[in-house]
Amino acid sequence: MASSRPDASLRFAVAPGRPAPTRRRRFATLLLVTAAATVLLLLDDRLQQWLGGAGNDARLLPEWIAALAALNAGLWLGGSRWAANAVLGLFALIQLCQLSHIAAIGRPLTPLDVAMIPRELRDILGAGRAGDALPLYRAALSGVHREDPHIQVKLAHALLEAGEPAQARQLLDELIAKRPDFRSPEGHLTYARAVAAQGDKSNAKEEFEALTAYSSGFEAHAYYVECLIGWGDTGRARELCEQAQAKARRLPAYARKMHRVELDKLRELEKRAQAL
Repeated sequence: MASSRPDASLRFAVAPGRPAPTRRRRFATLLLVTAAATVLLLLDDRLQQWLGGAGNDARLLPEWIAALAALNAGLWLGGSRWAANAVLGLFALIQLCQLSHIAAIGRPLTPLDVAMIPRELRDILGAGRAGDALPLYRAALSGVHREDPHIQVKLAHALLEAGEPAQARQLLDELIAKRPDFRSPEGHLTYARAVAAQGDKSNAKEEFEALTAYSSGFEAHAYYVECLIGWGDTGRARELCEQAQAKARRLPAYARKMHRVELDKLRELEKRAQAL
């Protein structure tokens, strides 16, 4: 019995009167489509980096471009719709995670960040157990990650939360001396807080002023306002609160929701400054 299903080869039949595409033309079309898809993905990545603000330290690497081109070529050669949709959906999820991380931290996720997700230490620090995090971060500074600047920043943050601002500042000073080109808003905030905790008011003001000028979030503003109130500079504290609120009003609703905790804290601090 003949099958009613059309022959698969008919799906690629050439229209009458039109010559079949040559192998060279098919190859050229594949290159063109692959290049176009790669450029679109790179432009999307560039847009997300631009949205990340001045704190974003992402770099465009040749191997990343090559990997994107190979992936796009594989998708077109495979010809499987569900596989292509699955891969593109995974890319969309990764880009969403990266955009969220850039907005919150100021830099994209690194392979180390992803590897440490199962042993994330934020809850430990938030629970007032920063001392428990110190040996874990020190253990992470080994092997190929022996001088990883991102782990050193996290270690300095843990030291600060554990009540060791002098050690945190020393560690970051050494990092700055070794890696003057390294940029980290998280590390800058830890450094500014450590300087303030040591009572070095003038240098702390200098660091906080520079930090709040480029920070894409409001955590630095909240810490700085808290310090200013403690130093008795309520005028500058109120001014900074007003600037932060004005900046927040210009943001879309989803961005304000992301920074709700810091913005609520700033409103409380503004009331304290006005009462003094």
